Amino acid sequence: MSTPPAPYPEERRLATVLFADIEGFTQISEQMDFELVSDLIKAVWQRVDAVLEKHGGYIDKHIGDAVMAVWGAPRAAEDDAERALTAALALQSALREFSAHSNRPGASELLMRVGVNTGPVLAGYVGTRGEYTVMGDTVNVASRLETSAESGTVVISESTYRLVRGAFRVFFRPGRDDDTNQEKQTSEPQPVDQRIDENLKGRACRGDRFPIHEQDIKIISER
Repeated sequence: MSTPPAPYPEERRLATVLFADIEGFTQISEQMDFELVSDLIKAVWQRVDAVLEKHGGYIDKHIGDAVMAVWGAPRAAEDDAERALTAALALQSALREFSAHSNRPGASELLMRVGVNTGPVLAGYVGTRGEYTVMGDTVNVASRLETSAESGTVVISESTYRLVRGAFRVFFRPGRDDDTNQEKQTSEPQPVDQRIDENLKGRACRGDRFPIHEQDIKIISER
């Protein structure tokens, strides 16, 4: 029997990769009945997946209490990085709303960390089931950024920042010059604080006008 043709080509692409992790879920799962834990995480993923798909993200995989999504593969758009960052902010808003209003046990204790990185990836199929995914250092960096994020924040790389600059108002920490976009010499990557400008609300994702709450985004240089 011949193998059916793959729906997407295997190729190198420029992609923006997002990792999101539900913080506090592991502790909750150790204290609650399995059925309650299962219902809780299903309710969370239902909201998370809806946000990612609304903003054009391809949900690559769920890994326990984490999710990976991609913009730029298998399909690309000129504003992939902006869509990914807008989705990241919307994820935080969606989880805050869920935690505040859900009567499910443990919901109020959930927080999220998000990491976003842009760069070249190898898109193709892996495993005996032929799962479509993206691979490469770009994915690894996005995962590390998510791990480094504080609870309730989004961390994006310098490469992603270059693509979204102008859609967001940026406040830099010492070690970076906002006007010249030049980094001062340092032995350690300099984190950068970025805050949504209320006057630019809705511009983070062209064609979409859902409200964005003001919140911090932390940007870490890849250098």
